[in-house]
Amino acid sequence: IDSSIPVELHPNPTSGIITLSRTDVQRVDVIDAVGKTIMVLENKHILDLSKLTKGYYTLRITLPEGIAIRKVIRK
Repeated sequence: IDSSIPVELHPNPTSGIITLSRTDVQRVDVIDAVGKTIMVLENKHILDLSKLTKGYYTLRITLPEGIAIRKVIRK
């Protein structure tokens, strides 16, 4: 896991749709506040989180050069 990998999320907080600044995303694991993986998305840089309940989530973003971790708020 490399915290220096550049990837941004917009908008954050979100009401549902998030766009990642990178298009070469291989996989995104959406992890809830207790550490459970609740969604896995492959080969997508536009994420639909609208079915999630309000709260804080961690995105584990797999890119060609490694894994980036980002926090997102679902409002």
